[in-house]
Amino acid sequence: MNTSRSLTDLLSLQVDSALELDEEGIWKENANLPQGKFFDHCKLTSGQPVYLNWREVHKNEFFHHLKNLGSNANPEKWFYFETDSLGEEISFLLTLSQLESSSDLILFATEIPLSALTHVKNKLNLSISDQVQESEEKFRKTFYNSSIGIALVSPVGNWIDVNDAVCIMLGYSREELKALTFQDITHMEDLGADLELLGQTLQGGISSYNLEKRYIHKNGKIVHALLSVSLVRSTQGEPKFFISQLINMTETKELFLDLERKNLLLEATSSDLEKKIDQLEEFNRIVAHNLRGSIGNVVSLVALLKDGGVDVDTKEVTGLLDDSSRAVLENLQNLMKVLEVRANHGVQFEELNFQKSLQSVLSILSGIIRNKRAKISYEFEVPTVLYPKVYLESIFYNLLDNALKYTKPDLEPKIVIRTYKENDKTVLSVQDNGLGINLKIYEDQIFKYKKIFHRGFESNGVGLFMTKNQIETFGGSIDVQSKVNEGSTFMVKFV
Repeated sequence: MNTSRSLTDLLSLQVDSALELDEEGIWKENANLPQGKFFDHCKLTSGQPVYLNWREVHKNEFFHHLKNLGSNANPEKWFYFETDSLGEEISFLLTLSQLESSSDLILFATEIPLSALTHVKNKLNLSISDQVQESEEKFRKTFYNSSIGIALVSPVGNWIDVNDAVCIMLGYSREELKALTFQDITHMEDLGADLELLGQTLQGGISSYNLEKRYIHKNGKIVHALLSVSLVRSTQGEPKFFISQLINMTETKELFLDLERKNLLLEATSSDLEKKIDQLEEFNRIVAHNLRGSIGNVVSLVALLKDGGVDVDTKEVTGLLDDSSRAVLENLQNLMKVLEVRANHGVQFEELNFQKSLQSVLSILSGIIRNKRAKISYEFEVPTVLYPKVYLESIFYNLLDNALKYTKPDLEPKIVIRTYKENDKTVLSVQDNGLGINLKIYEDQIFKYKKIFHRGFESNGVGLFMTKNQIETFGGSIDVQSKVNEGSTFMVKFV
């Protein structure tokens, strides 16, 4: 045989064997088809699979082409290399085709001279080798020169290889990382989600995933990264390694958090400004109503004294004038206290113990506590707060004084004081079982100046007004829950 023929010539050689098969690959005897070298090599038995005596590799390839034929109906071609019974190498081009108007198949075997095939095979291998080398070179350049972190990670999490960007991002050398797993330097709160997605990828549920996660830098700092992971499998479908891409998001994350903080500060400033405007309007109303009324009364009484007359009782007018003057002075003093609180931004903050501050106030109120037989309990889940000492004691005093003042005569007063966390803020609550307040009527007046909700008690309606101003001066807030004859709970939220 002329071994210098082209591959096209070789493929047109006379068919050595032709085997009729059913759609499952079972041989069906047909004496009209050529039965040559390949037929003898297969040692076929009627009703048995054509691949019965083939090596496993040939069986797998046959099934592969059988499946392809079923999906596209085009002839399937592949090479068959084997050693015959005499120990000589044989080679065939196998072509699997579908018979027209039948589910049966025909397997053609054309003998290919090894000498000619070797020449083609060598050229083909050389071409493939060049392509593989070129692909490897491109991957190497991409891997090691990329500004994005790229890593090869084993199915169990070991770092197989990393580029310089990963080392710079995480602070470890290449050798140090290879001695670790990605689990070793993943933030504990993010590890579960990463492992869950990793497991789904290994099981074939997904082929890749993206995740924003935190790593622990060698110096202990948090590194925020956008992670993209894809799995490379072997030709048999076994997991080989993960290709992980890491984009450092730390600076972006910090900028975002800083922007969030500034927005919160802006919102707080805006809210504080609105409160100041409300308070200024309230001061104007106080001045307009209380002071102007009191001063107007003083002016009228002075005019009455000046005019004199037989019907004027000088002593009575003088007494009224004294009362009005004192009322003006009291209003001015109360307003000065509020303004002093609002202006005193340079006050010293201290780490204060709630229980210690409470004990100081309880000592002051010990007389009324004993007289009313009040039961006071406390539980400080949050033991301390950063706050000005004089203002914390003032808050305790005003809230406890109210709770002790507005009690029911037939019921032993019980006051419960607690601190706890709510949305990362410390809350102080003072709960009593006293008279309570009708919030449906008075809700918008609770903390107003000189508002009194129970008659017959010694009260000027300034305590809660002062307390609210003290708390809001330092960015906090105060709220109340109350039911008539069941008691009230005041809640102070510190910044």
